Amino acid sequence: PDGFAYNIGGAVEVRAELEPELMFEAVRALIARHPSLRANFMLDEGHAVQKISAEGKHDIALIDAQDKSWDEIYQHIIREYRKPYDLEHDALVRFRLYKRGKDRWVIMKAVHHIISDAISTFTFIEELLSIYEGLRRGEKTELAPIRARYLDFLNWQNKFLASRDADKMLDYWQSALPEEVPILNLPTDKPRPIVQTHNGASQFFVLEPELSARIHSLARENGVTVFMVLLSAYYILLHRYTGQDDVIVGSPVMGRTQEEFAQVYGYFVNPLPLHVNLSQQPSIAQMLAQVQQIVLNGLDNQEYPFVLLVEKLGLQHDPSRSAVFQAMFILLAHKVATEKYGYRLEYIELPEEEGQFDLTLSAYEDEADQRFHCVFK
Repeated sequence: PDGFAYNIGGAVEVRAELEPELMFEAVRALIARHPSLRANFMLDEGHAVQKISAEGKHDIALIDAQDKSWDEIYQHIIREYRKPYDLEHDALVRFRLYKRGKDRWVIMKAVHHIISDAISTFTFIEELLSIYEGLRRGEKTELAPIRARYLDFLNWQNKFLASRDADKMLDYWQSALPEEVPILNLPTDKPRPIVQTHNGASQFFVLEPELSARIHSLARENGVTVFMVLLSAYYILLHRYTGQDDVIVGSPVMGRTQEEFAQVYGYFVNPLPLHVNLSQQPSIAQMLAQVQQIVLNGLDNQEYPFVLLVEKLGLQHDPSRSAVFQAMFILLAHKVATEKYGYRLEYIELPEEEGQFDLTLSAYEDEADQRFHCVFK
């Protein structure tokens, strides 16, 4: 309960004059709009159940940081988003507005992963600014109506799982993974705890424009995507460090294959366990072709829930590590717009979601500076 591996933090700096009370009114409007933001979770006769409150709880605060250094503000943001959640009693979303100056603010939204994913976080910020701008102008903001609820997604998923398509997807994943699922044996300088602690840290780094451009060139020359190039490099890195030929990397898909769920706030992400075999010592071109096929096949079968796949594989439970894969790769394609309603927004990188896996490589490309911004967790 005191861990923060599943806390999501999102922060942007806004260069404009803001009115805090209108901003908080916009937050309350979003909590009313999205049922998942009013959710809590509890045990009922040993079963986890979700309860949606009619009103919802509001964990909102204004922080005057005009006399604070950026490092002090940044550390405060991290402490706020890392605060643990009581899933049964707490508001599972918290909002902080930091005043750095008359026309300089930081918006921080933190949420537990059980009710949110990256797309939901970016949607929240964009809808927040849209509602706020309407309030500032004295106009009612008409957001696009949400065509479904998260409950509708769960009902759709249950119907899918009873279908022949689900059986075919399960067959694919069982055949795509080795009969004996390998454990990633990364070299460590300390013994592994008997029970996974979810304690983690982050190392941020940037790929310079020249190297970033070469990644794009390699993708074009081989008819693959940038995602496939970066994932291939990650496989090779893990192979070099472990000496293992069979490597499985998890990579999340958005999980919103049905259009009606595009605007629904909630946890839709489904990790795909992507397995490669490097025993034939493939060339770079062969490696990219192999990864391309594995990724495309994975996307064709992405709707089968990973949680159920783990059950179907019947693996012996190992409390010291995550099941099926211990390395994750994420390439974010969605970022908050840098200009919104005339506001200049600057995305703030936070050391979040650390400790879920042994190693996570996350990246996004900033088109403005033509560099890949990366973090190892």
